[in-house]
Amino acid sequence: MFLGDASGPPDPIQVNSLYLRTVSVGAFMLRFSDAPEPWAEARRVLAESVSSGELSLNVSQVLPLERAPDAHSECTTRVSDAARVVRTCC
Repeated sequence: MFLGDASGPPDPIQVNSLYLRTVSVGAFMLRFSDAPEPWAEARRVLAESVSSGELSLNVSQVLPLERAPDAHSECTTRVSDAARVVRTCC
């Protein structure tokens, strides 16, 4: 389980309750505003890696914004381990 707060802080978790389920918990935080130059460079390198084929992305669907709930449902029910891209414009 990975927790993030992109859509707000997660609900508190009783970590001790996870021991019986053999589940691990991890978290990380990215502060894009702290140092914008390294993030810009990281985005450039990432884009180059994808463009050159060095890094490939497993995208199962590109969906229009109105199908975002479908994409979320498929992720939470683990229909596929591929990513879904929700197009927000054009």
